[in-house]
Amino acid sequence: MLDDLVASARSKDKNTLILTRSFEAAKVWSNVAAVASKREESEALIEELHSKRGMAIAVPRRYDGVDLPGEDCRILILDGLSVGRSDYDAWRMTLFR
Repeated sequence: MLDDLVASARSKDKNTLILTRSFEAAKVWSNVAAVASKREESEALIEELHSKRGMAIAVPRRYDGVDLPGEDCRILILDGLSVGRSDYDAWRMTLFR
């Protein structure tokens, strides 16, 4: 179902950003989106969204600091949330459940 949504957006020249919790999770989207395999590639793909239309990209572990106003991104898919690695992160996650 989400694959159809991404394909429809691309055909209408709308950009789609898919945020995943890991590089492995991002690979699942490779049939409909360009997948970043490392941090530098993520930044380059995000920059491309500013100048192109009809793109879909899957970016792992980038929940903060992504600024895509207006036509730069029309569909945002959150494919899971990142998991904290410390006791403090685990405690913070319990606050939002």
